[in-house]
Amino acid sequence: MLGAGILVATSSTKLDPRAVQEQLLDVVRGLLAELGNSRAEQAVNLGSHLERDLGLGSLERVELLLRLERALAVRLPDRVMAQAETLSDVAAALASADFAAALGTHRAAPISAAPTPQAGAATAADAS
Repeated sequence: MLGAGILVATSSTKLDPRAVQEQLLDVVRGLLAELGNSRAEQAVNLGSHLERDLGLGSLERVELLLRLERALAVRLPDRVMAQAETLSDVAAALASADFAAALGTHRAAPISAAPTPQAGAATAADAS
């Protein structure tokens, strides 16, 4: 764990499965509380079916993915949430032995990173 409870994984590290599970359950409970689904919030466990038990449709799954990425300081492909049926499936993807495979072959560049011009390419400053 780093700093204020942030777990970090790189392609050469493995997240602690218990810590991942606890963080996952906390994030899901927080999302369900914001959605006003107190019944599902009370019943959250690793066996909970994302849609049937928790009522998480495609938009809520995207929100959950974003929250998990922030909470765990990781980047996951969209397919993790699209293919997951239970919270256990999500936890397994997060704590997989081969974290690089769960991430895909490349990590996404930071959103704030601006593309660099290719060598020999004209820029707006060159045109004036």
